Amino acid sequence: MIRFFRHYIPANLILIMGLDIAVMVASIYLGISVRFIESSGNLPSSLGPILPKASSFALVMILIMTIFGMYSGEWMAGARAVTLRITASFATGFVVMSLLFYLFPDMLLGRGAFLFSLLFALIGVTITRIAFIKWSNLDAFKKRILVLGSGSRAAKVDHLIQSMSSTRSVQIIGYLPLQGSHHYVEHSRVIHDNSGLGEIVTKYNIHEIVIAVRDRR
Repeated sequence: MIRFFRHYIPANLILIMGLDIAVMVASIYLGISVRFIESSGNLPSSLGPILPKASSFALVMILIMTIFGMYSGEWMAGARAVTLRITASFATGFVVMSLLFYLFPDMLLGRGAFLFSLLFALIGVTITRIAFIKWSNLDAFKKRILVLGSGSRAAKVDHLIQSMSSTRSVQIIGYLPLQGSHHYVEHSRVIHDNSGLGEIVTKYNIHEIVIAVRDRR
């Protein structure tokens, strides 16, 4: 977890956003190169500097993908949901960029170069998502959860996480029982540690705490 303006953001989301930005910028250069491959590397002077255009494209697409929930906690909620979000993001990106080209002619890449760039960006983003969905099963990419309590409500939390596909990136590290409470979860997953809560969070590298007790005082 990375702290940003008093908010904690999962490191894997920061990583995938950085990869997406790199993919978007690289796709512009690749699209232009493919479009003008017959020119032996001599690009039209009307293109102007490419980096500002590539950066603008990356910024627009990242904003659109954020709106469509590609960087929310549910972005790995199954291949179908991810595919729909990617499709909607790039369809919207095509419309928005076409409008920006009309309003700001200096941003224009050329129809062929832009279509190639959009295609390469789509392929790149799809590959990164497939890789991250596959890697989400690794413990290193999972959000580490500590459940406060080991009673019936804690057992419901465990059942809920196991039954929801959108929580595949969540890992329950253990259950911290209260004094005198009966265990409704597997005893092997109960944490018997007399240290303070802060020390336990640090020791087990906990990202979030779920309160699963009746009396929250």
